[in-house]
Amino acid sequence: MINIFSKYKVILTTAGILFMLSSTSVAASSDLTGCEKKFFEIESQLAIAKEHGNKYKIEGLKKALHAAKANCSEKILKEDLIEKIN
Repeated sequence: MINIFSKYKVILTTAGILFMLSSTSVAASSDLTGCEKKFFEIESQLAIAKEHGNKYKIEGLKKALHAAKANCSEKILKEDLIEKIN
C-alpha cells in the first residue's frame, strides 16, 4: 500500500510542477505583444516538440521562427489582423 501512495505522490507533485510552469509561460506571454509574442509562441511550441522528440515539427518550427524573425513587423501583423476581420 505504501508503494501505491508513493506513486500517487510523485504523480501529483509532477502534475503540480507542470501546471505551475504552464501558468508561468501563459503569464509571460500575456505581457508580450506583436512580433515578440509571435516569437514566444513559436519558441514555446518548439520546446514542446523537442520534449516529445518530434523531429519534423522541430524542423518546421525552426523554419517558422527564422522566417518570423526575418520578416515580422508590427505593420505586417496589423495588416494580417485587419484582413482576418474583413
